Amino acid sequence: MDGQQALDYLAGAGKYSARTLHPLPSLIFLDLKLPFVSGFDVLSWLRGQPSLSDLPVVILTGSSEDRDRQKALELGAKAYLVKPPTPEMLLQAIQYLPQPQTAAA
Repeated sequence: MDGQQALDYLAGAGKYSARTLHPLPSLIFLDLKLPFVSGFDVLSWLRGQPSLSDLPVVILTGSSEDRDRQKALELGAKAYLVKPPTPEMLLQAIQYLPQPQTAAA
């Protein structure tokens, strides 16, 4: 619902402390315009957390500003999609999902 709630969830803080009930996502779609804590701040915090720094983040926002796109990519976003997303855009985003591990023969 807001940037602070995203940080709390990702940190496993407070009501989100039970990872069995609140598992980490495999891919994050992040809006830049969030109440309380901006999407840029959430992304910056994520990249500063060693255990979460490789979590793929796709920006999904209403901003088509080049400076926002550039900043998001500099902060480590995998892709920058402008709302409303098309099916092609979403297919592009899912390429960042981790591939399932196969058992060695």
